[in-house]
Amino acid sequence: MFIDTLMAGLLVLPMATEQDPRWLAWAGDPELGPGYGRRIVLVSGDEEYRSEEALPMLGRMLARHGYETIVLFSQDPETGEIDPEQLSHIPGLHLVDDADVLVLQLRFRELPDDDMKHIVDHVEAGKPIVGIRTSTHAFNYIEATDSPYANWTWNSQDPPGGFGGHILGETWVNHHGHHGTEATRGIPHDGSEAHPVLRGVTDVFGPTDVYGIRKLPSDSTILLDGAVLAGMTPDAPPVAGPKNDPMHPVAWVRERPLPDGGTQRVLATTMGTAADFSSRDLRRLLLNGVTWCAGSEHEIPEEGLDATMLAPWAPTPFGFGTHRRGNVPGDHRDGSPWATRDIVDSVRTQGRAEYMRRFESGNVDRIADAYAADAVVLPEDGVPIQGRDRIRAMLQSRFDEGVTWMDLEPQDIHVVNDDGAIETGRYRIGPHDSKILEHGSYALTWRRIDGRWMIQHKVFLSSANHEE
Repeated sequence: MFIDTLMAGLLVLPMATEQDPRWLAWAGDPELGPGYGRRIVLVSGDEEYRSEEALPMLGRMLARHGYETIVLFSQDPETGEIDPEQLSHIPGLHLVDDADVLVLQLRFRELPDDDMKHIVDHVEAGKPIVGIRTSTHAFNYIEATDSPYANWTWNSQDPPGGFGGHILGETWVNHHGHHGTEATRGIPHDGSEAHPVLRGVTDVFGPTDVYGIRKLPSDSTILLDGAVLAGMTPDAPPVAGPKNDPMHPVAWVRERPLPDGGTQRVLATTMGTAADFSSRDLRRLLLNGVTWCAGSEHEIPEEGLDATMLAPWAPTPFGFGTHRRGNVPGDHRDGSPWATRDIVDSVRTQGRAEYMRRFESGNVDRIADAYAADAVVLPEDGVPIQGRDRIRAMLQSRFDEGVTWMDLEPQDIHVVNDDGAIETGRYRIGPHDSKILEHGSYALTWRRIDGRWMIQHKVFLSSANHEE
């Protein structure tokens, strides 16, 4: 655990006990609502819409609300690299057995029977399920046609539409909006504005097009209608004419009747490329929706669940063959890997390097200017020193004691968001090269202010005071 996490007000999510390099997992919190430690398993596997980027972000946000979350990926069975074009290998599906809610964003998967059984058992037990975008056509058994699960194929006749038609309420029909040129505006459906899933959801935009919907089951409640836009930007107007008259649903819920007389809660949305999740209200709809599926709609506040982005987010545009290669599940723990790498490099080359140059100058004014105006330093006596002026005085006293050099040996830089990172490592200070007055561990919380990386909090924990 990072030393100054609570002081910095920055969230560091703990890893779950069932962590494995083949998937991502965050521990739940049995004391924190609305999740209370209940398990959500999110399964990624589509070649086009970058679910391998979106679902880790959604899982991280659910964990912030107390849920235990596990994200599974289609991947190369030999290297472990995330590979959405691998249609039959998703490690970790046994973890679905203990899931309270299952979230799927799949496209045309053909899973081995032993793996598929975990999904089927969850659904047939009447446990809640969320289907995103291409999950209307999640499965396509074209080789193992004798599989007992072949009737889950998207164009099955019995049941009609396979998994999508029977469980979510619709299978793949067509691109109702023009793919790649007509984006989507999600508009709360008339009469459904008070539904718990729509709390705080008013402004939904995404670059994906509206999918065609023929007719949803009678137990469905439409949440969002999809306005087809005449362009790919949020300010594009709706297309005039029959495409928007009537509009097709892009999000709905079901309370699906079960043979035992109960019902199964289902949430489906045909929005959901990674870039769609740049919309705060679409993220909120999914967070609210998982909570509604889990039966905890009373825990959803009137303004909806907090959908603030927790980590750097730089989604890849949708398209076949465009997925980022060379990443494994763990690379997505702290946000978009390519974005976090850039931030780590920036903290290292701009933040810490500049701080060390200032320290080596011996000019306390220059050193103090590396700290945010409201920065906090926690010295050995545990009494916080807050504010640049007091930090300047503390620095001067250290130089008066004879300190002339400091060496920082970073061990980790944890990226919290686009403008925040926590660096931990080992330090040494002394009056000259042959003498060490103090050494130990340190934690620096970096904050980007007006384009500059500045120290927000600093903690030095001394292992010993000695001379060499």
